[in-house]
Amino acid sequence: MPYGNTAAIRALTCGRQPFRIEQLGKTTSRLVEARHVTRLADALLIAAAEHAQDAGLSEGALLGAFAIALGRVTGSAAREGRQSVTLLMEHVADQVRRVARLEFGRRSWVLQ
Repeated sequence: MPYGNTAAIRALTCGRQPFRIEQLGKTTSRLVEARHVTRLADALLIAAAEHAQDAGLSEGALLGAFAIALGRVTGSAAREGRQSVTLLMEHVADQVRRVARLEFGRRSWVLQ
């Protein structure tokens, strides 16, 4: 991105009231929902990369931090009774595997 990380985060997240987290309505298309999810993921990656760089953390530490965060969210969702923790962990693992394979197949100049 041609501008600083703070501006990049702002550009990714300053859409329609990004500070309000609520479920998208049933009339919202899956493409619109996917765009919102992608914007959030991009903002998280930028913020995490900036923090890791400032703290001098390795890629392994960054992956560990994301694993901890995913575990906490998965455990919290299971505790709330949405699904079993096993089903949620399987879903998260499938998503991570799919995205990692897609990312691995991209040209290196596309990676951020």
